[in-house]
Amino acid sequence: MKQKIKSLFKSQWFVGAFFFILSSSISITVFWKTIKLFLVIISDFLLIKTEISIGGLILFFTASLSLLILVYWLIAIYKDRKNISHKQSYMEYTEDYIEDYLHRWIYLKGSVSPSLTLLGIFCPKCRCKLIDSRCPECLEYYSGGYKTDDELKSIILGRIERKYFPPQIW
Repeated sequence: MKQKIKSLFKSQWFVGAFFFILSSSISITVFWKTIKLFLVIISDFLLIKTEISIGGLILFFTASLSLLILVYWLIAIYKDRKNISHKQSYMEYTEDYIEDYLHRWIYLKGSVSPSLTLLGIFCPKCRCKLIDSRCPECLEYYSGGYKTDDELKSIILGRIERKYFPPQIW
């Protein structure tokens, strides 16, 4: 019997399993003690008694709210500046989808304000110019929903004034 016990203690499997159980129990107890210490520190902090007047409390919340608004305002300014630096010139804005139709135009040179000439309506699938509401390339027929040239110019110029024009479609 003693021989079996000695051989058991000398086997690598027993030694490995024993030290694994020992190390895991030590690490679990250390981990548990750390959690308990952390919870004691938090509970001690929460149990500190202080006296704050109503005016001080109102001042604290007002200052916190002001600081929060200031941070949001600074973030908004930073985002606007970042977007402005990447915005394209309206001269690069030469095509857009208006009511599911692709419209293209060119700008007239020599004018002080944006002035444009419409080139026509193009097929949204193959980008070929529509002839009598039909695409000669993919043979699709498009009907209804067309805007007059004045309406289209008004929409395009309104987007330019609001600086709302998407990046190039190509």
